[in-house]
Amino acid sequence: MAHGGVASYSHRTATDPAMVQISVSLDTSIWTKRKRKIVTRCITSGILDAGARTIDVIADIMATYGIGYRATGVHGDRQSVVVPHSSVDPDRLTDLLAVVMARLKIKRATGSALNYSERNYLDEADCGAEGATERRFLYFEDQVLVHKSVPLMDFMSPDYPHVVEEKAALCALITNGEIISCNYQPHERET
Repeated sequence: MAHGGVASYSHRTATDPAMVQISVSLDTSIWTKRKRKIVTRCITSGILDAGARTIDVIADIMATYGIGYRATGVHGDRQSVVVPHSSVDPDRLTDLLAVVMARLKIKRATGSALNYSERNYLDEADCGAEGATERRFLYFEDQVLVHKSVPLMDFMSPDYPHVVEEKAALCALITNGEIISCNYQPHERET
């Protein structure tokens, strides 16, 4: 929680129509070693698979430093991540989709409980099957729901060398307990 009511005051400012940008400084020396390790692991891999609040913070940090992420956790589903097809090596996309669907269909066939995300993913896949007349959901359009047990990095496109360097520099700041920043800008204004 924010200290001394700062959150409520900053919320008032953040919701003002004249707001152009908000900058937040984070003192990473206050974070536990465990949190720094989780954050740097997520930044390095580009797979945001931590708790919901931590995912949001990491995504904001990465956006501020111009580093994209490859996959993000599903809020409420700590076992899976959502991966855009564009993050997967094009030569391995069909293999990843086959692994994911096989895992889910085996789980369903054996009577194992499917969580909410898995049920929706299977429903969307079934609606997109040959002969289906309509698709009920579009959340997973051009995305794949991957369980954490799947070796996802085996299917991902490699990072460009300059991206690896940018990630390493940001992780060094966090590991050393430096102050880093997040910048927030409003979405396009309605005119």
